[in-house]
Amino acid sequence: MKRELFQIYTKYKKQILPLTLILLSLFIAFRVILPQFSSISQTNAAIESKRQELETLSNSIKVLETASDDAVSEDLTISTDALPTSKDVTKIFGALSSAASTSNTELNEFSLKIGGVFGKEVSPADTSAIGVPQVSVVAKVSSSDTSNLIQFAKRLDTTLPLSEIKQIDAVGNLGTFEINFYYKPIDLNLVSKKDKVVPLTQADRNLLNQLAEWKQ
Repeated sequence: MKRELFQIYTKYKKQILPLTLILLSLFIAFRVILPQFSSISQTNAAIESKRQELETLSNSIKVLETASDDAVSEDLTISTDALPTSKDVTKIFGALSSAASTSNTELNEFSLKIGGVFGKEVSPADTSAIGVPQVSVVAKVSSSDTSNLIQFAKRLDTTLPLSEIKQIDAVGNLGTFEINFYYKPIDLNLVSKKDKVVPLTQADRNLLNQLAEWKQ
């Protein structure tokens, strides 16, 4: 048997040696080299991801360093006046009273439609078509001059917090307004996960300036 194997080896040794080298090369390529390429690719992807995170953090720090604390505080105040962080009945009453005072009308009464419980998750019924939570209010306003009821609606449209009149029923000098007042709770858990801070765009700044005018 050994003699036969030796004869076969002697006869085909010129072919066996290259074939063995080829098989060995393929083994090394598939079991050693290719996994290394895969590992290098994964490492490069991880490095690129960390580089982007570092760049995002660096840009965020630059934005925060250049922002004025007073300006940020003022912008936040205007924003929360426009969209309170909760169902703030006091601000709703203030908006109705202000609109009535500047339109020469009298706020006779107002009531809130029952919605979600304070502190609970906002239900779909309490969410507006634009995805912002809302409080539905019915206000009864009167004036000796019925045209003042129209002025009340116009004044309320430019009064904070933001609202939308859904329906008006007028009988004589009495007007009944169905109004949606909007608010926007702040999810601190979501905010804490954000590490990307970008400067306000010109559109954002224009909106804040408009809200500031309405606040005055």
